[in-house]
Amino acid sequence: MYGSGGTYPGLDRFGRVVDQTWQDTGGTPTVKDRYTYRYDYNSNRLYRKNELASSLSELYRANDTSGAGTTHFGGYDGLNRLAAFHRGVLNADGDGIASGQGRSETFGLDGGTHPKAMG
Repeated sequence: MYGSGGTYPGLDRFGRVVDQTWQDTGGTPTVKDRYTYRYDYNSNRLYRKNELASSLSELYRANDTSGAGTTHFGGYDGLNRLAAFHRGVLNADGDGIASGQGRSETFGLDGGTHPKAMG
């Protein structure tokens, strides 16, 4: 059973990770890392939000939207392959980078069928 009230509270009803916590269990448990995730209808990950260091969050956005003060990206191609990811502070809706954009990477094909990082 998944989701709230189930056996695995960090998973959604489809068995996907939505809340992942890494902690030190020696003595008093201390959270070392915590990530939350959101997915689209094809189970493509839309973002990985770093709950302890927000500037290290990653955006994998399937659809471009518009919004003032936010940079939005298209992250998947028509075959659900990751085409781009961006690191920075996510906006409140989790659909864009609000500030602190750091690393950004786009992916494509090398002219054949082999994936290639494009910078």
